Amino acid sequence: MRPSLAATGPSTSDYFSSNPHNMKIIQLEDRTIHIVRSHEEVEHLKRTKSGGFDWHLHGSPEHVESLKQAHDFHTRRASELRKKHPDTYDEVHRIRDDLDALSRELEKLTSKPVELEANFGKFGYSAHIRTHDADDGPETPNEKVKIDDDGIGKKGAETNTLASASSRKKKSTTMKLYKKPVLRQYFHQGLLYRAKDSEEVASFELFVDLLYVGIIAVNGDKATEDPTGNGFLRFCVTFIPSWKIWSDVGTLISQFATDDILQRIGILFILACLVGYTTNIVSAFETTYSQLIAFYLAARLFVGLSQFLMGCVLPHVRPVMTLNAATVLIPVAFWIGSVHLEEPKKEILIWLAIVWDLFGNVISIFLIRGSMVISKEFNQKMLRVFAYYPAVNIEHKTERTGAFVTLVFGYSIVSVIYQNQARFGLNTFFGKAILSLIQAFCFNWMYFDIDGSYHHLHAIRRHAISSTVWLTAHLPFIMAFTLSGAALSRLSEE
Repeated sequence: MRPSLAATGPSTSDYFSSNPHNMKIIQLEDRTIHIVRSHEEVEHLKRTKSGGFDWHLHGSPEHVESLKQAHDFHTRRASELRKKHPDTYDEVHRIRDDLDALSRELEKLTSKPVELEANFGKFGYSAHIRTHDADDGPETPNEKVKIDDDGIGKKGAETNTLASASSRKKKSTTMKLYKKPVLRQYFHQGLLYRAKDSEEVASFELFVDLLYVGIIAVNGDKATEDPTGNGFLRFCVTFIPSWKIWSDVGTLISQFATDDILQRIGILFILACLVGYTTNIVSAFETTYSQLIAFYLAARLFVGLSQFLMGCVLPHVRPVMTLNAATVLIPVAFWIGSVHLEEPKKEILIWLAIVWDLFGNVISIFLIRGSMVISKEFNQKMLRVFAYYPAVNIEHKTERTGAFVTLVFGYSIVSVIYQNQARFGLNTFFGKAILSLIQAFCFNWMYFDIDGSYHHLHAIRRHAISSTVWLTAHLPFIMAFTLSGAALSRLSEE
């Protein structure tokens, strides 16, 4: 009896036209065994087969036994062939391995495998991207990169994908007090190495958003009390620093994977600083300006210290993280100086500090990407110094930015809710509230459903300039909509 395993179903066109299932068969020398998954398929075989037939239910002991018989036969046959023609057998085996490797490489570059497609989506697949598992490091088609003691991937031997996936199953464990951070994604020699799996939003990030509900409300309500140019400037001064802290927290969480107790304590410290900052917004330009700046600087210096410590723990990114920490210190001098000056000189130092806080990272971007304008030698030196530099997870960044925009939309909705005391409720107050609702609904529609829906690549992945414009434009948009929501709440009350 000579069994052979066939992976296709019957070849008659009548069978495929009447039965959408592609049944597997095991062809033996004297009979054919059909592998069925349900009794409906058995009934279908009875209707389509004129003679008798044998069948096994998929996964049954009979099915397993038939597969073992076929496997044993082909194993013996391969062994006999290798003994009879060793050179030919080895050559065919090498050719088959080469073809398999080429097929996998071609599929990665053309078909975009599911693991990349599901993760990148409209944020784009590129030949300049390498993926790595969260625990094992960057991975290329034929090699796996392990995370070394510096938190950076190193090339290693190829491993079996299924076996490694099985061994990476997470087990129940306790959270450590300290866990050495690992870069989630980083640039090196023009390639982006990043985690293969999508980065999920942590629960404490959502908790941070809850605090910002109050920060947005306090800033918006305070701005409506003084609807003048001077009031707008004060709104900018109190709103932009809170946005900067939110952005810094999101960047640190996105770049480094720590997930330990110390990280939670650090987030709690920043939240405490934000609470102190928010409680001093209303009277900031009368009596509490120094307290306002003190809480803000405490949060910013803590972020700078965290970046410096990350550089100490991860030597490969030490130059970049040290530079980022240094850029935090420069505007601190402006903020401290503004505490000791009176109007209008105070405004000069305030806006110098704000501009530096918002665009200070342009220095590191210029040294890494634009230093060619100085000289080629200087550019080569910068590329050696900043050989590794952290990157931001695109999906995480867009999701967190969208969450902040949702907070602003929510504030504009809550602010127009009022309690009616008139006998007939369909009046001008109700009309203003509905107009406010329509505005928020339309902006939400445009932002989340229309913008970028028909683009293969998101703006943040398309180009460095488009990414900078997309990120920078969110601040004036959020500030404008916060003011709009606060103003609409006043209109619905008048």
